[in-house]
Amino acid sequence: ARTSVVNATGSEKPVTVVSTVKDPEGKTVAHARSTLTVAADTTRDATQDITVDTPRLWSLDTPRLYTLETELRVGDETTDRYRTPFGIRHVTIDPDHGLTVNGEYTKLQGVNLHHDLGGLGAAFNRDAFVRQLTIMKSMGVNALRTSHNPPAPEVVEVCERLGIVMMVEAFDCWRTGKTAHDYGRFFDEYCEADTAEMVGAARNSPAVIMWSIGNEITDSTSTPGLAMAQRIIDAIKRTDDTRPIVIGSNKYRGGPPAPGSAADLMLAKVDGLGLNYNIASSVDALHARYPHLFLFESETSSATSSRGAYQEPERLNTAENQTPGKREASAYDNNIVNWAASGEYELKKERDRPFLTGQFLWSGIDYIGEPTPYKVFPVKASFFGAVDTAGFPKDAYYLFKSQWTSEPMVHLVPMNWTDHRPGETVEVWAYANVDTVELFLNGHSLGVRRFDTKKTTDGRTYLETTEATGDDKTVTTGPYPGSYTSPNNSAGKL
Repeated sequence: ARTSVVNATGSEKPVTVVSTVKDPEGKTVAHARSTLTVAADTTRDATQDITVDTPRLWSLDTPRLYTLETELRVGDETTDRYRTPFGIRHVTIDPDHGLTVNGEYTKLQGVNLHHDLGGLGAAFNRDAFVRQLTIMKSMGVNALRTSHNPPAPEVVEVCERLGIVMMVEAFDCWRTGKTAHDYGRFFDEYCEADTAEMVGAARNSPAVIMWSIGNEITDSTSTPGLAMAQRIIDAIKRTDDTRPIVIGSNKYRGGPPAPGSAADLMLAKVDGLGLNYNIASSVDALHARYPHLFLFESETSSATSSRGAYQEPERLNTAENQTPGKREASAYDNNIVNWAASGEYELKKERDRPFLTGQFLWSGIDYIGEPTPYKVFPVKASFFGAVDTAGFPKDAYYLFKSQWTSEPMVHLVPMNWTDHRPGETVEVWAYANVDTVELFLNGHSLGVRRFDTKKTTDGRTYLETTEATGDDKTVTTGPYPGSYTSPNNSAGKL
């Protein structure tokens, strides 16, 4: 435990630092005491070694928190007290074997969330954020990316208490801004101080497992950007050298860059690379080219949808499939922006690669700003979320829940039948994590469908249909045009 002791009394003082560790029930399990002399108007650090025997570990399922109580005493007087919550856990991220938490192989089942709270606006409200993350956790989410800014302290607190790990991110730009009034105006003067403040505020949290130096940074593939990155990296390491440093990027979608280029040299500076919207073949090429890097998907899918709106399920991956005459996007997982792919494709791509640390869906919840696919008044929000701004799940929520949770569930698409006329043909999908689904209409069975049980190349079991599902818009050839093929499937590898 390292405690910074500030003497503002105007005279030199001997100070006793008493540190007490309390377990999740408040029982004292360890303590330490040390004395140091602090000169007037100066700061000194007191460092103490404290042992907790048989610790109760913080994990995704059991987010147990200890408390370090720090007391400063001058003579017989207590001059200050401070309580620091923390957790004891062991996280590894390996370039070939992915993520482990306390020795257990784990995939990041993550989401990106902007800082707004829907109709409540951008000012932070703890209860509203707890509600958002509780809904996300019910979808199977175990990870949050703070896209693309340092989080409010309460965000970290809520994640550590719910058992959600975090990728804490600093910037959406460096010197070169993306808008007229972007952070680039302040980067040169404040980037180190702002980075240190971000890390210092969250470094004691067991939820935080990596620091990100930026998202889709324009400067990151330029020669001047190498020095900018180093400034941020050095600021992080001065404040915390225990966690990996990553960058989230859309600069490597075409695969590995030219050897010796700025984009290539940038990847020598970081421990992990977050990929935004890479197809499977580029992921594999990057893994082969940069064996020292762990890879994860910092943004995936970007499929847009409206809750209860359905159109043309036979038109798969045909870009923005908007409902004619309405400002609604089809919820058949086929309304896809031109830079991304369907949620189904992203789930399969990540599932079949044990080295991929996991993914962060763009986005968990619709957010104010970046109105997509409609950029006309009165639309003011994105349609990217698996959940709408009011907190109601869309069909995409159930797609991810079927892959990210184990409690038996079945969800039918469409969820809204009021727009259909008697006798009309309706294409029905079932998102499920059970192997057999039977469909009933007014009490009469319309048939049974079964998933096949398959295994990934590293032996993990999953359920999947055998027919082509048209879940990859980037493939136009092969036995099933438009379909993703698992690496362990005899039909070939994407």
